[in-house]
Amino acid sequence: MQAFELVWQRYTKVGLHPLDSIGKRVTKYHLLPKTKVFIASSFELCDKNGKPEYKDKVIGTLTVVHDSSFGLPAEELCKKDIVELRRNGEEVAEITSFVCNQDGQDKRVFLKLFRLAYEYCSKSNVSGVIASLTQRHIGFYRRFLGFQALGQLSGYKFGNGAVVQAHFAHLKNGRDLLERRTAALFEEDEWRDFWGNEAEEMLTESLKIKPLESVQLRSIITSCSSLQSQIDAQTASALNIEYSKYGVELGLVPMS
Repeated sequence: MQAFELVWQRYTKVGLHPLDSIGKRVTKYHLLPKTKVFIASSFELCDKNGKPEYKDKVIGTLTVVHDSSFGLPAEELCKKDIVELRRNGEEVAEITSFVCNQDGQDKRVFLKLFRLAYEYCSKSNVSGVIASLTQRHIGFYRRFLGFQALGQLSGYKFGNGAVVQAHFAHLKNGRDLLERRTAALFEEDEWRDFWGNEAEEMLTESLKIKPLESVQLRSIITSCSSLQSQIDAQTASALNIEYSKYGVELGLVPMS
């Protein structure tokens, strides 16, 4: 929930989400069994009843959405291009809801999250990734992450009507470029220790598909009215089908 709140805070500031009273951005794609939410957190020392205590705080997040009967969010922008990628044998996933807080370390945290996402996608047999980018950030994503344009800049209903452009990166090319661009990150003892001792185990664990239980999914939907509006008949049916693949009977009905 902290991650979804951080996405809401950052997306409302740049117009990618309406300034509503819900306080978190959760989409129907987050409900899919294979969707993965990556989180970067820090530990803040706080006072609790006169005793020092460390509090976990989310400082960055991104979401990997695998291709499914839902399709991908960016198909709103460039469906023909994505269909052609599939036809050419690409196993595509979309990276979305990617934000960091403003603590002066945005870019470093952001690049580390993408490094993990690229490694995860590689282990998941994904061959290419898609992202929808605002014009302000296109240069950075092309230079550091290997993205190339798909389609044109256009208004994005999924992004509150903001003008964005879909981009695609072949995973191998993107990983190689990112490794070169982020070599300096491995000068940090903490990151080098994490990558050498914890990352592999974390990534292996992340490959396991752990669908939400029916009660968990319904709780998330109930807590977010903007999400309820996305659960039409087609979406409810698709979610029921996706969860049934993993032995979970949702019995979800349309809410919009």
